[in-house]
Amino acid sequence: MRQVVFCERIRSVPSADSNRTLQVREATTKTGHSGLNRCPLDWVGEDGINSYSDIGQERIDYWDPDNLSLSLFRYKPGKLGQTDKATQFVLCFKESGSACLSTACVQVYKALGKFSEDWKREFDCRYVVPVPSHLAHEVSPSSKLMCGFIAKMFPCLRYPEDLLFRKESVTAAHMAYHGQRPTATEHFRSLGCRKADLDGAGVILFDDIRTTGDTSQACRWRLQQNAKCGEVVRLFLARTFTGTDSE
Repeated sequence: MRQVVFCERIRSVPSADSNRTLQVREATTKTGHSGLNRCPLDWVGEDGINSYSDIGQERIDYWDPDNLSLSLFRYKPGKLGQTDKATQFVLCFKESGSACLSTACVQVYKALGKFSEDWKREFDCRYVVPVPSHLAHEVSPSSKLMCGFIAKMFPCLRYPEDLLFRKESVTAAHMAYHGQRPTATEHFRSLGCRKADLDGAGVILFDDIRTTGDTSQACRWRLQQNAKCGEVVRLFLARTFTGTDSE
């Protein structure tokens, strides 16, 4: 994707997880298809240091054609004693940590820029929707922020807020051991979706971590049944990696 940086500035914004004020470095960019957009480059804390500024070096951009899913990073479960910087970054995002939110947006922006035109052409993707939290009637603030950001940076996409939701709580997949995780059918039963007619348009479904894929599969079923969407392409900040997986 062609990108030209025209200007850069610093501005103050509230922190996502405290009352502190953070400094955000922004750039106005122009792409061949999106017109003028504003892309945040980094979160800079009060000490002027962003500990995840080089996290892009950890990106794998793993495309799974069988499941139409793109995963940007590896997530190594802490219960296996494998945590690393990419895993800490993903966990920071899950907690809506101010140290990584904008950096995560930038990484998604860069990765999605490589795929968005193909997804538009092949799947007619016109919407972006976050996977609901495992808790009833909740969506992660960081996931909502990410979908809003994606819709702003890629004007061909719309973010229909509150379209997909969790009717009842389930066990968090990334915290559960094998055999304790809800199945795709159990996830499907716990999900709700506003009655809508997306007219067969494709949907980009965003979630922070892919473990088994059952959650996103259930979301796909629910969206297709209740919102009349077409194909669902799954976008993950990370996929669970145990050290025995092959790519």
